[in-house]
Amino acid sequence: MAKIKDALLKLADESGYYIWAGITLSDYIKETYDYDVELSVRQCQRIFNKLGFSRIHHQSHPSLGEDNEKARDEYKKN
Repeated sequence: MAKIKDALLKLADESGYYIWAGITLSDYIKETYDYDVELSVRQCQRIFNKLGFSRIHHQSHPSLGEDNEKARDEYKKN
C-alpha cells in the first residue's frame, strides 16, 4: 500500500496515465505488480479512500454560486 500511495502522489502522466482514477489504478497495479488477480474499479476506489485520497472530478461548466451566471447561461445554451 505504501508503494501505491507513493505512485499516486506523483503526477499520473509520470506513470503513463492521464489522470488517477479507479480504472487507471487497476491497470497500474496489474502492470506494475504483475498480479494474477485484476482489481475492479470499485476496489481501487476503496484503496484511494483507505490511503486518504478523495474523489474530485473536474467540472466542464462554471460552478454554481460564483459570479459567473452569464458564463453558466452561455454553457447551458451550447
